[in-house]
Amino acid sequence: MIIKLNKEKIKTLLDKRFDKKDINSLKELPSPFSFKDMDKSVDRIIKAIKQNEKILVVGDYDVDGIVSRIILKEFFDFIDFKISYITPDRFKDGYGISVDLIKESEANVIITVDNGINAKEVAYFCKEKNIDLIITDHHNPLGDMPAFSIINPKQDDCPFLFSEICGAQIAWYLVAGLKSKLELDFDMSNLLDLLLMAIIADVMPLISMNRALVKKSLKVFNNSSRPCILAIKEVLKKEEFTSEDIAFLVAPKINVAGRVRNASLAIDFLSEKNLDKAIDKFNVLNELIKQRRDLEEHIMKSSKESINKDDNVIALYNESFHQGVIGIVASKIADKYKKISFVGNLNPKTNIIKMSARSYGEADLYSLMINSSENLISYGGHKQAGGLSLHKKDFNSFKNLINNNFKKQNIIYKEDDSIMGILPIDEINYDLLNLLDSYEPYGHHNEKPKFLVQDIHFEQIKRVGEKKNCLSLSARNKYGFLNMIMFNIDDDFSDSFTKADIICSISKNIYKDNEYISIQIKEIINL
Repeated sequence: MIIKLNKEKIKTLLDKRFDKKDINSLKELPSPFSFKDMDKSVDRIIKAIKQNEKILVVGDYDVDGIVSRIILKEFFDFIDFKISYITPDRFKDGYGISVDLIKESEANVIITVDNGINAKEVAYFCKEKNIDLIITDHHNPLGDMPAFSIINPKQDDCPFLFSEICGAQIAWYLVAGLKSKLELDFDMSNLLDLLLMAIIADVMPLISMNRALVKKSLKVFNNSSRPCILAIKEVLKKEEFTSEDIAFLVAPKINVAGRVRNASLAIDFLSEKNLDKAIDKFNVLNELIKQRRDLEEHIMKSSKESINKDDNVIALYNESFHQGVIGIVASKIADKYKKISFVGNLNPKTNIIKMSARSYGEADLYSLMINSSENLISYGGHKQAGGLSLHKKDFNSFKNLINNNFKKQNIIYKEDDSIMGILPIDEINYDLLNLLDSYEPYGHHNEKPKFLVQDIHFEQIKRVGEKKNCLSLSARNKYGFLNMIMFNIDDDFSDSFTKADIICSISKNIYKDNEYISIQIKEIINL
């Protein structure tokens, strides 16, 4: 039953989201040495520094991996110790560390960031070559790894307080451990503007220590003098950023380099020391976003006929689907059809399909993949997202298996319980806006409240945006005009209505020092 809301009821419901013991201060963050193998890893790196050994860092091509790499680089630059870095190319190298990536390396120590937890072949290679492999990762381990050391809170015997952290947080903690043992005057908070982007881009739950870090990091980001951050503010014409701004306006532009071209573009941008050059580099990333959207649009249109709405799990592939954007499309299809979705790209030379998967609601995607893995070449991920590869000849078997296992595991897609309740239109005002603002940062496990607003009489409706795929609407309540926006509408969406119910979220927007209420429509119903 959907309840009728007012400001007091909304406050009560939001208060219930947080445990009174929830960490609210950076002073209470756990020690880096509460990670399993942190001591061992730090001691080995310090030995390498003192003996002038060669260290290689191998990252990943997404925001988390890129930020992890830059965090380590800033530390090693601070101590004036030169190390080498490799970030794989999504299209040439595939995901994560591989023997091919490192076989020519002369490193004595290899550190992985945001990858490597299941790279057994690499671990055995390193042992054979007498290379000490230090794995820092946050993905789920599939078994024992013969590495020198592993820093990953998802290991069963790791005593670290909180397991749901991203790879960059582990890299940040590794730096904290090095700083501590080397007794350096290195300000860890100077890295928080970067760390913020990784935590949010990797959709970490904004509770416990993540909430504390994001709250602190947003302040650092908004006051940052780092050229890349200043460039973001300049190009996007925004001075103050929320967690949602990072998620929807910033992170995609860092991610797009590795998806469409090469992650080096994003690495160069985040590392740039000159503001004018940083602005130019951010504009390049902005242009790549347009290219990415075209690729997504192609897949969305091409996939319509391949989707069986009766399947419990959607799975499809095509040779024409761009490998760099299949994860984004899988997420969009999951949201649209409210089902777990797998979207793949077929390599016609090898007949191997690489798929990205996204869950819907609280359905456990990873356990479903484990139980359906008998014909898979490789797979990995977590509850909400994953990836896999398989031979083309095994696709239909996999699709049938994953749908059958969905039933066997009694997975149920819950109705959308993120709608807080019915909000009378006259309750939308600045008092409500300030209340909602006080519960920032919003994100995974602290989702921005969504409301059902009924019987709205619209005074203006028009399509906007370069591709006319957004809807701008206005209505009125007792306080005045309310401006609303709905993004990514379908071509066949009818805008010839004057009255409807909406599901929406409410935000604060600041433009030219003026604050105003922004209503983002998620769904229009009862047309």
